[in-house]
Amino acid sequence: MKSRTNFFEIEKVISHEFSSIKKRDGVEVAFDYKKIIDAILKAGRATNEFEKYTAQLLTISVLNIASKRKEGEIPTVEGIQDIVEEVLFGSSFKKTAQAYTAYRDRRARIRNIENSFEIKVNNSAEESLNISKPKSGSLKTECREVSS
Repeated sequence: MKSRTNFFEIEKVISHEFSSIKKRDGVEVAFDYKKIIDAILKAGRATNEFEKYTAQLLTISVLNIASKRKEGEIPTVEGIQDIVEEVLFGSSFKKTAQAYTAYRDRRARIRNIENSFEIKVNNSAEESLNISKPKSGSLKTECREVSS
């Protein structure tokens, strides 16, 4: 029965507060509080500190804090994750807080590597196609003749 009560509390907290969230690339998508529960639950299970009910309670705390800080702004993924860290470090679940922070750090490094790789691949593709950007700002493509 605890889980059912908790579900309704979460619905009450977010029902009128959050309709969308900004992803890292700036795109707005529908807000899904269940993703917060899932992230917190994965961290809690990884450290064997708690299960779903506690993840739901922690999510309520995250949403309450986010709601107070929102003030008409659309929340960001990064901002919500910062609040999750804050709530975890403010709780008795220190191992989970550390695991969550370590996971975020790893993901940030991976994103940086992926972004760097994409830039290098794009630059290499442009160089191999002799794509240059003239001062006017438009792209100019010079095609090489391929001899057989």
